[in-house]
Amino acid sequence: VAGSVGAGLPPPSAKLPPPPPPGAAPAFQAPPMMPPPPGMVFPPAGAPMMPPPPGNFPPPAMPPPPGMPPPPGGGGAMAMPPPPAEEGGLVEEGAWAARFSAPIGLRVSAPVCGDDDVNSKHFTGQTITLDGLEITSTVKAVKIALVAHLNGLVMSKQKLTHAVHGVLKDTNTLAYYNFKPGEPLLVDTKAARGGRK
Repeated sequence: VAGSVGAGLPPPSAKLPPPPPPGAAPAFQAPPMMPPPPGMVFPPAGAPMMPPPPGNFPPPAMPPPPGMPPPPGGGGAMAMPPPPAEEGGLVEEGAWAARFSAPIGLRVSAPVCGDDDVNSKHFTGQTITLDGLEITSTVKAVKIALVAHLNGLVMSKQKLTHAVHGVLKDTNTLAYYNFKPGEPLLVDTKAARGGRK
């Protein structure tokens, strides 16, 4: 009987840990650390971090807001849009006139007429330079300035032609046609040459 009673008690030499005081939380025991997998090496404690690989890596580009096209050239200041163009590729008259703060000049070429032509005294193949014209001057004003250079050919009989715009209208301005300094023009008569009035 004595042997069966002492079988459930620890041997006298074994020491049990003292019981925790009343109200104290049981001590936390960390789980055992798992060994690292084969081939993985961890830097020792206190070692500096590895520097980034060499080379410059630009930050990712931010996409433009919806509805706004990206700036030309891939960055930098956005270019100002050109003034709105009318039908036919002409810039609006007022916007073109705002570009010029000083008068401009025009080069007007006249045809060569034979001796039997009634306009031979007006047209000798001369090239006339008209300076001091405001960009807001009308085609009619240009014709009036040409009278003295064409031996009295009146304005109403002159016809001014441009290589792109064709026959110019008297009421339109130089800005309307987007003329620049030194713009070349051709002068002729409205009536056909060769003796007919």
